[in-house]
Amino acid sequence: MTPHLYAVALALVGLNFPHAAADTLTVCESGCAHDSIQDAINAAIPGDVIEVSAGEYFEINVNPGGKAITIRGEVGLKTGEPLVVINGGGVDGSCLLCITGETSATVFENLRLVGGGGTEDPGLAGTYAGGIFIRSSGPTFRNIWADGNLHGQVYCNSGDSTFENCRFINNPDQGWLNKTAVYQTVGWQLDACHMEFLNCEFTDNHGEFAGAMYAQHWEGSTLRMEGCTFTGNVGNSAGGININGPEEGNTGYASTLLVGCTFINNTGTASYNGTGAIWSRANIRIEGCEITGNQGVKYGGIGLSLPMDDFGMTIPGSYLYTKSSNVCGNSLPQVAPYACPEPLVVNEDLTNCLYDVCADCSYIGGSELGSCCTEGGCLALTSADCESLGATWVESDASCENCPSTSTSTCPADTNGDSVVDGQDLAAVLAAWGLPCGTGAGGGG
Repeated sequence: MTPHLYAVALALVGLNFPHAAADTLTVCESGCAHDSIQDAINAAIPGDVIEVSAGEYFEINVNPGGKAITIRGEVGLKTGEPLVVINGGGVDGSCLLCITGETSATVFENLRLVGGGGTEDPGLAGTYAGGIFIRSSGPTFRNIWADGNLHGQVYCNSGDSTFENCRFINNPDQGWLNKTAVYQTVGWQLDACHMEFLNCEFTDNHGEFAGAMYAQHWEGSTLRMEGCTFTGNVGNSAGGININGPEEGNTGYASTLLVGCTFINNTGTASYNGTGAIWSRANIRIEGCEITGNQGVKYGGIGLSLPMDDFGMTIPGSYLYTKSSNVCGNSLPQVAPYACPEPLVVNEDLTNCLYDVCADCSYIGGSELGSCCTEGGCLALTSADCESLGATWVESDASCENCPSTSTSTCPADTNGDSVVDGQDLAAVLAAWGLPCGTGAGGGG
């Protein structure tokens, strides 16, 4: 569901929801119990709902104070656009400040954030995010539009935050002062930072590390993005997303998961690693994504580098995994030459596209073809596909001669030896189609 449709659905139900065992506090320019959002927060108790009428509220550092409350703005019935604007007035600070242990029970809905000047983080030198500043907290954000704030739109230093149907737009070009639109990091002696973005938009943002999103994945941090769109973003290392290591707490699984996301017309400008859509120095899994029309000085679509520890040593187990995704129509090379083993990443006309036909692609381990030993013979499959059949996978590039000869099946069509001829046998035959005898379904010489 898009941000517009989501907000329209909320509005059609009405702003005055019934709330069991909770009070509703109202905010408007005149005639309500409160004329400022912060005043209503100060008066609220856990479980309360604050309903804010349409208007522009000049406030900075709106802070829920750790309370489990909902702050809900009014929206346009037809457009779904937030009609409540929190304007920071260009002064130091962030429109929303979450630094007192907020959890997912603290909810912000239907707000437009502009004019924030940014907040200094004592744990990491610098000023960040005039829109939303999060530290050691994990609130929920729904239909939030962060537009043109200084020093970024969102900053998260540890915590567990979720963003649903949000928009991050027009992050201004401030050179090295503006790291990125959304900055995920972990400061000294803080816990991991986990962020989830569902059906969010990143449009026309500028930044040094990345235009749209910079994820500094230390201490086991994770990032999940589903149904998000990245359009017209410009950054040095990446126009879309820059994922940095080290990954000591993430070895062996994907620290970043992108599902059903679209990257169009993003630009990476740096000569050393400028990548149009995604630059990664960490574990990343990409499923059902479209990456096209992006431009990079170094790579057009996806750039990849191995993460390193504090001593400059490569950390094992990092990988790029793609499934049902298309990476084509970007500037060349579209994918880092070392991102995937040949020939998976190169199609027949050598334009260096990553197509759905090479759905499984890994830099170090995880999805190379190997010998899958079944009771009925040997198949050339990935370890994951072999495991799904309940068979034994011999290491990659191993010969099927290494498979133990344990077949007792007397039925040639029973390729997996389970005494039943069914769809699994057909799948095994199709998986081995065109392979030399001895590596295909049913074994054989």
